[in-house]
Amino acid sequence: MSGFSAFSLGTQSILVTLVTLTALMAALATGFAPHLRNGSPSSFVVSSRIALPMNVRYATGCLPRTTDKASSTVATMANPSATVHGGTFGFLAAFAVMCGFAARRLVPVSKTRGALIKMKAGSYGCRPSKKYRACKGMPPLYARPEFRNFVTSQKKQLERDYTKASQIEKLVKRGLYGKVKLSFASNHFVDEIPWYPHPQSGIKAEVQNQEPDHCMDSPLYVRKYIEPAKFKKLSIPSWEMPHNFEKFVNLQDMVNAGMQYGHAPGQWNQKMLKYLYSEHDGTHIFDLVQTGAMMNRACYWAMEVAARGGKFLWTGTKSQAGKRIKEAALRTKSFYCDKMWVGGILTNQIMVKKGFEKLKTMMQEKSQGKWEAMKTNDQRQAEVDLRFFKAKYGGVMDMNGCPDVLIAVDGVKEKKGINEAEIAGIPVIALLDSNADPHWIDFPVAGNASGTRSIDLFISKLEEAIVRGQAQHSLNPVEEPVEKVFDNWLFSRDRRRDVRRRSKRQHFQKIQWGGYEAWNDAHPWGKIPGVAKFQSFSWQKGEYKFP
Repeated sequence: MSGFSAFSLGTQSILVTLVTLTALMAALATGFAPHLRNGSPSSFVVSSRIALPMNVRYATGCLPRTTDKASSTVATMANPSATVHGGTFGFLAAFAVMCGFAARRLVPVSKTRGALIKMKAGSYGCRPSKKYRACKGMPPLYARPEFRNFVTSQKKQLERDYTKASQIEKLVKRGLYGKVKLSFASNHFVDEIPWYPHPQSGIKAEVQNQEPDHCMDSPLYVRKYIEPAKFKKLSIPSWEMPHNFEKFVNLQDMVNAGMQYGHAPGQWNQKMLKYLYSEHDGTHIFDLVQTGAMMNRACYWAMEVAARGGKFLWTGTKSQAGKRIKEAALRTKSFYCDKMWVGGILTNQIMVKKGFEKLKTMMQEKSQGKWEAMKTNDQRQAEVDLRFFKAKYGGVMDMNGCPDVLIAVDGVKEKKGINEAEIAGIPVIALLDSNADPHWIDFPVAGNASGTRSIDLFISKLEEAIVRGQAQHSLNPVEEPVEKVFDNWLFSRDRRRDVRRRSKRQHFQKIQWGGYEAWNDAHPWGKIPGVAKFQSFSWQKGEYKFP
């Protein structure tokens, strides 16, 4: 609202207030003028025969009505000043009212009043300060100094104010002088020779623990640094099948199981293109020649792992695969996850073991009859918890350590387990549909991961291969010792966390050096930067000594 309109509304308010006060004064004067004029008597005469006390006059505020015309005439004649004063003030009141309406009519208003915005209930006293308000006519919040980027605004301000190096030097001296001080907590950082207790000083040096501080409770730590894996991902690309191998699966079995059907073209993963044959009736068709070759390769490698005493972990949480996964795991004496994947079973087994202990405790309490003394509701809740823990930890409750191989049904459904296996360096055999990512799978088997018959074919063939391998291991149970290999990459200057395992470095090292072995021969101690030359140091001026 403009200033002129605000002034106009203020003028109207003043005029209306004056009119109201004038009318009130006129009304009071009309009633009390006789009383004020006669010097406040205790009573006043209305007629020669009627006298009213003052309390009645004050209570009523007017003369009592009388039906006698003569009496009223006498009252008027007895106090003629009442009529004179009342008429005068009444005229003034009427004149003030007319002036007020005339002024309101004549005052120009440039804009109409806007709607009043009331604050919410309970917000009284919580009105923001003026610099944070967003009222009409005020600049937006982002244009105010309080909401600007502090670093950018300060930088621009410094660029405007300080244009020379001398000005910057003065600013730094004025801001930092006397406020910043560097000091060491001990003297051995600046001594020419690192400090150690002298034999004659009587001070005994701190005896350090010479025993290695290993975390033996973590299977992942043990697998990486204490007991190397028997079956490394690095050796899988160069692993070859025997020449006179027997096929575990043929083309007719895969066609009967519907292994060739994939997902719709809109749901596919482009990395699966090399395993696809064509598209038919809105569905991708797998190349069963490649699928059969991958299936036979995975079965033979699983048989070799079982023959050397390897452990397997089956995971298939889909409704089509859960029951079949459990049967195959029990037959091969392996671990399994048929209802849900246990998060951290491969990477954080220290915390997962707490769930194992709780499940064992609950089963022991139930078998001992401890639940019979509990209330009915507590028993029901305990039964629900027991069923949940059995469904979650039942297949991996006795697992101690990391498995050697992970077998998964549907790479998309079991992506959490595949990610953990990749972190732990565990080889993965998986049935992948056209929407899965084969990059992290060591033995991908491209096929229908939604059909019951195709899943049953994948599981049954691997189960048969593992049983054969376990039979060979029972005849020759002696396990070959695993040689520990020193990885020079740990001391390399250009090492990266994402390629800390040799299997991940194999690709680019093969391109640059011809393989990991060639890089290892060229860098027997890694790529370690040179050590800087030792130089003495002193805080005193002019005593810098360089070799």
